[in-house]
Formats: sequence, structure tokens, C-alpha cells
Amino acid sequence: RNSDYRVKESYMTLKKGQVCFHSCKLVHGSRDNISPIRRLAIALHLQDETNIYRKAYKENGEQIVIGYDHVCTKDLNGDPDYTDDFLFPKIYTS
Repeated sequence: RNSDYRVKESYMTLKKGQVCFHSCKLVHGSRDNISPIRRLAIALHLQDETNIYRKAYKENGEQIVIGYDHVCTKDLNGDPDYTDDFLFPKIYTS
């Protein structure tokens, strides 16, 4: 199984009040806010216990690193640990 992925960069613009729902497999982010008005956002990420860190690359070969990768704990290989309970709390249902 190949754990390295190539991605294609594309863009979308959301208007005030719009919401974006997308797959957890979508690598995404926002450009710098050049407006004098603060940008507010809320994000809710849900994952199951099979979610693991996988390296991903831009078309030019540059590795993609997201903010969570810098702040979560690391696993024994030094990779981000997406089972870090502090940043990725478990939700239990009855």
C-alpha cells in the first residue's frame, strides 16, 4: 500500500454566510486574510479509529503539512499522532 499521495490544487470562494462540507480526505486550507475585517470560522472534524497520518504532496513534490501536524503529539516514527486525545477527543455514543 502506498501511503504517499499526490494532490492537485484548486480554489473555491465562499460568500458571507456560506458553509462548506467536504470529505475528510480533502486536504484544504485558506489563503491569508487581506481584509481589515477578522475572518471567523468554525470547524468540526470527525474521524473513526482507522484514521492515521499519511504524507501528502503538492504537484511540485513539496510535502503538505497542516497546522495540526505541528501541535499534536508524535508517534514512535516521529509522525503526527492523530489519536492525540487532547486535540482529537473521542466522542462516545450510547
